[in-house]
Amino acid sequence: MIIKDKKIIFVRHGKATTLDYSRTDHDRGLKKKGVTQSKLLGTKLNSLIPSFDVVYCSSSIRTKETFFFMNEELKISDAKIIFDKNLYLCEIDEIEERIVQMKESIKTVLFVIHNPCITDLGYRLDRRADRISNIKTGEAFIIEFKNELWSTFTMNNDYHLLFISQQ
Repeated sequence: MIIKDKKIIFVRHGKATTLDYSRTDHDRGLKKKGVTQSKLLGTKLNSLIPSFDVVYCSSSIRTKETFFFMNEELKISDAKIIFDKNLYLCEIDEIEERIVQMKESIKTVLFVIHNPCITDLGYRLDRRADRISNIKTGEAFIIEFKNELWSTFTMNNDYHLLFISQQ
């Protein structure tokens, strides 16, 4: 179990269906593999994080499905869940904006988002960039830190980072 004061968990959605021209990219759901990845990731996160205060999830079908299947394992009931269209294929600045505006009572935040943003976040936050060359579908990382105000959060501070793979 992680014991620092504040935690941010970044999850890349599970493996999505192939894009076809009968629907938009935003409307792609998960493949069977993506469902399995999401449940496994939920199990792994459940062993590390006892509770979540807020969940920010892209409004795409695949990120919503990823969260719902993860949540079968996490059983998040008290968290505030926000499905946000601005997180669909967003840039790092969108994430940072949400972080610095959080209430100080919030200790643990979950983001369910897309590439390339999640890999860009990994590069920016990890001082050993060789660990995170590409966040694959169904993978995640956690940053943890102690006694920092959300309003003073920057991507340049030093954080403990834990990478969670599908292996």
